[in-house]
Amino acid sequence: MVRLRFFVATLAALWVGQTACPQALAEAPTGPFRIGIALGTPGPCAVPTNDAGAEALADHLGARLKRPVEICRFATTEAAGAALAASQVDFALLDQANAPDLATARALVAPRAKDSIGRIMSVVAAPKSSNIASLKDISGTHAVFAGQGAAFISGPKAAISDNGGRIETLASETIEPTPEQAVERVRTGGADILITHVAAWQRLCRGARAGDEPCADFNVVWMGRERAKTAWALRADTDRDTLYRLAGILVALNLENPAAFSWMAPGAVELTPVEAGALSPAGPGP
Repeated sequence: MVRLRFFVATLAALWVGQTACPQALAEAPTGPFRIGIALGTPGPCAVPTNDAGAEALADHLGARLKRPVEICRFATTEAAGAALAASQVDFALLDQANAPDLATARALVAPRAKDSIGRIMSVVAAPKSSNIASLKDISGTHAVFAGQGAAFISGPKAAISDNGGRIETLASETIEPTPEQAVERVRTGGADILITHVAAWQRLCRGARAGDEPCADFNVVWMGRERAKTAWALRADTDRDTLYRLAGILVALNLENPAAFSWMAPGAVELTPVEAGALSPAGPGP
C-alpha cells in the first residue's frame, strides 16, 4: 500500500511538472532515442550489437516508442551526465554525484534493490505548542519512532539525514510498537517529536468520522524521501507523451522483458517512478 501511494503521488508530480513546462507540449520526435550510460569505454551512439541485454532494451523501447533506439557509451557517469545536459543524449543513468540540473534534465525512474523498502515518504511531527518548526530544530530533541521495521526506523532516518537533518544529534530515541502509542508518548511529555512513514501518519490522523481531527494538536515539521542512489534521467524538454509512455514502459520492464531490465538495472527487482529531483538533497526545509 505504501508503494502504491508513492507510485500515484509520483505520477501526479510528473503531471504537474510537465504541464508547467511549455516544452512539454511539443510534438513527439521521430529521430533516434539516445541512451547514455557509463560502460568504461566511450563510443558513438549506435543501435547496439553483440550485447544481448542492450539489444533487448533497444528492441523493446523502439517498438513501444515507435522510434529507433541507440546506446551511447561513455567512460564515466559524469560524461554521460554532461551529454544529457547538453542534449547530446535523451536519457542517461546518473548518480548522486552527478545529479542533474533540473533546468536541463530530470530523474524519471530508479532501481530498487531486493532488500530495499524503496523511497517511501517519511514524516517528522511535533506538538503545535513546541518551537520545533524544521529539521534544523530536531537536534537535542527526544524522538519516538512509531513502529518496528525499516519503514518505521531506518528508512525515515536515512531520509532525514539525506535532507539535512542531523539524526545523530537527537538526545534520545525510543521505539513504540504502534503510531497511537508513539503519539501518546509525545503528548504526555515522554518525547518531543514523532518520526514515522507517511502512510502510518495518515492512518493515525484521518479520524473515524467526518470532522474528526486526531492530530489537530500536531504540526508536520518535515516530510520527504531518501535520495535515490542512482536514477535514469530524461531531458527536461522531453515531450509529455514520451515522458509518460517511457515511465509506463519502464515500471513494467522487469515483468515484460527481463533481459532488457537486467541490462538497465543489474541486481535490482524493479524500476520505480521518482520525482524530478530524486538524486538531489532537498535541504533542511520545513
